[in-house]
Amino acid sequence: MTVINKSVQVVWAGARDTLRRHSLLLVLFAALQLGDIVSTHLALRVGLPEGNPIPATVLTMAGEGGMYALKLLAVVSFLIVVCWLERRFKANPWRAVGAMNVIMLGVVVSNSAHLL
Repeated sequence: MTVINKSVQVVWAGARDTLRRHSLLLVLFAALQLGDIVSTHLALRVGLPEGNPIPATVLTMAGEGGMYALKLLAVVSFLIVVCWLERRFKANPWRAVGAMNVIMLGVVVSNSAHLL
């Protein structure tokens, strides 16, 4: 077995364990991210502006797809940092995912309220 193959197996085993232990947080995180995308898309379709200045700038420069690509990059980067912090410092950074869930719930509710 090569060193790289063994490293991949170790990382994958750690990822599976992390997914098992934090599955509810991650499912909620994914659902809220999807809710944000859907509510943002609907708001843009009815002519409402993007409220966050960074995605709004990307929206004008790269379109809706570019804005969603930026969002995907931000979400993946956030989760990578959380996993890295957990492995590196043996800390519990998953509270940050819980906090992000609360923030994203507010975003989805706000987006949805603007649609009413």
